[in-house]
Amino acid sequence: LEGFMDALAKEVAPLGIRVSSVQPGAFRTDWSGRSLQRSDKRLPAYEDHVHGRLDMIAEMDGKQPGDPVRAAKIIVDLYAMEAPPVQLLLGAGVLAAYRNKISALQADLARWERLTLAADFPVDDADGSGG
Repeated sequence: LEGFMDALAKEVAPLGIRVSSVQPGAFRTDWSGRSLQRSDKRLPAYEDHVHGRLDMIAEMDGKQPGDPVRAAKIIVDLYAMEAPPVQLLLGAGVLAAYRNKISALQADLARWERLTLAADFPVDDADGSGG
């Protein structure tokens, strides 16, 4: 989705259209409380990841660090910005998660750089002529 939003923002910018993708962290709303609908059936294959995550979300209810009123104001203020961010993270938790993601991506880039570059023509044959 991030890539799509980046491409969309570039595509419609010449038309004067601004694109922002807001990516919120945990906000103190009823989303993780009584509004959270869960099935009684728990599949063992999903126990660790999905069910564990749902349990964590339910336990966080009422303790989320994000203030939905402040977030709403920021989102409304995006409209008035001349050059709003294409992607806006809201909240400390999502910022920390993205920093971890960036670190993991950098490690993957370093780990697989040789294989990545192996797809190019050799430097001495950059035109692909074989000679």
